[in-house]
Amino acid sequence: MKRFFTIIFLLFFASSSFSQKISSSLLWKISGNGLDTPSYVFGTIHLICAEDLDISQTLIDALDKSEVMIMELDLDDANLNTELQKYSFNENNKNLMEDLDQKDVELINKFLTDNFNTELAQIGIFRPMVLSSMISMKLLPCQKTASVELELVKMAAIKKMDIAGLESVKEQVSVFDSIPRSLQIKWLVEMIEDLDKSKKEFAELSKVYQEQDINKIYEYTTELPEYKKYENLFLTSRNKSWIPEIEEKIKSGPSFIAVGAGHLGSENGIIKLLENKGYELEAIYMK
Repeated sequence: MKRFFTIIFLLFFASSSFSQKISSSLLWKISGNGLDTPSYVFGTIHLICAEDLDISQTLIDALDKSEVMIMELDLDDANLNTELQKYSFNENNKNLMEDLDQKDVELINKFLTDNFNTELAQIGIFRPMVLSSMISMKLLPCQKTASVELELVKMAAIKKMDIAGLESVKEQVSVFDSIPRSLQIKWLVEMIEDLDKSKKEFAELSKVYQEQDINKIYEYTTELPEYKKYENLFLTSRNKSWIPEIEEKIKSGPSFIAVGAGHLGSENGIIKLLENKGYELEAIYMK
């Protein structure tokens, strides 16, 4: 989505029984370049209304043909919650209130009280990115939300599939640490300050995602000037660092790669980078 913190993660699946070749999808088949069996890459979205979550038979078929699931983080890691908690708090447990004027403290406290029955005095020690994730949960026009990644993890558990991560929690947090804290706080305040705009942007992102146009998703997520400044940090540099690991996995056996949909499109997206390595990428339509 356009707002910095809510753009942070996007991907989903698709498969083709189309009579004509399509040029874009959330699900792509990887073949060629010496691979014995094909693998799949799927663009996810981290938060969506539950009624819009569509786990199609096409997606299930792609999973059935895969032996391992590759995600941004290993969401099945027994130590994941410990690692997440380790990096969730501000340095020295500094409360966010110390960096805000009274007007912004009151603005955020009202939102937190209305939606979570808490205030900054209790949870201001969390990093801005953690608080922004909480706020994002209240931006969708629905009571019940869902996570594509968590649904995939459940399916992998049923199929007894191994899950691996492309990066660690520490590496993901380091991305945010490269953004000035003052700017992260500014974006956090702006998200609450204009809730109607934030909700509209979130709804638009969900709509764009469901259209399965990965280049449109990429363009949407990089549209804001402040986000564009950090496009390399959030997308390009991470995409390029993932390719060697992805290559190793797909050469070892059929793999299902699920990463944020914003990572798939553009000249520096996962699809194009794999094509540049000599692999054949086929868009697979998902109804």
